[in-house]
Amino acid sequence: MEGFLVNIDLISMSVKIIAGDDVINPIISEEKLYEFFRLNGIRRGFNKQEIKRAFKELPNLTTNKIYIVAEGKKPINGKDGEIVFKTDISERARYVGCKDDENGSIDYKSSIGISTVAEGDCICVITPPTRGIDGYDTGGKLIPAANGKPAKLILGSGVEFSPDGTKVYSLIKGRPLYSNRKLTVSPIYEIFGDVCYETGNVNFDGHVYISGSVADDFTVEARSIEIRGCVGNSKIKCSEDLLIAGGINGRSCGDIFCQGNATIKYINDAKITISPSVRRSSIAISCV
Repeated sequence: MEGFLVNIDLISMSVKIIAGDDVINPIISEEKLYEFFRLNGIRRGFNKQEIKRAFKELPNLTTNKIYIVAEGKKPINGKDGEIVFKTDISERARYVGCKDDENGSIDYKSSIGISTVAEGDCICVITPPTRGIDGYDTGGKLIPAANGKPAKLILGSGVEFSPDGTKVYSLIKGRPLYSNRKLTVSPIYEIFGDVCYETGNVNFDGHVYISGSVADDFTVEARSIEIRGCVGNSKIKCSEDLLIAGGINGRSCGDIFCQGNATIKYINDAKITISPSVRRSSIAISCV
């Protein structure tokens, strides 16, 4: 080959030499190439090893071989900070999909217990953003990189940052909630409606508030329970106080167990085990 043609690629920020015949003003030596660099403002990113190899191979080249002899460095933007949750923060119970019988039918009433945290539990870890790494083009011009942005987290009730701001801990025992970048821990699980197939069985280590009723064959277990509607032939279990504002229609299958005080409008045909006391506004039939 007679020499090299020089190609400056501004998009890829690279300088290439291409072997070929019939080249106007070919570059035939390393010295000529470095002179070309100087005259054309190429100041950084030289690949000296590749330059030496190219001119060593030049006499024996029979094809238009390309050598990359100088390259710029693209900037690397920093990574944004992240919030890594250490516990389930989903708003709703999820179905387990347990097989109900030997035929393989699905028990859609079964659900995973609502996620809770204890006082002092770490709910999430906040990773800081990283700084960007600046680049440069072959002319030596700096190409600035963007730094990562910090993760945005607003603390509500029941939580606090660690002293260094990299972790969030629960101040109480309850249910972690995260919405619109705001994190809280609530001691209450609220169901605005009925306990039914939409909610599945409820199992929460805290206070459960149900604005509606509990449908037949469903279970509610919690530390304390407030039900504004009625309870059917369902299972209700709590270790503290119980309020059923609408009463119980157990139809011989209802099963109520309460280790605290209970206030129930009426009890009709249900098994009731309550300690230490029961306050009833009215009773149709009491089966204890």
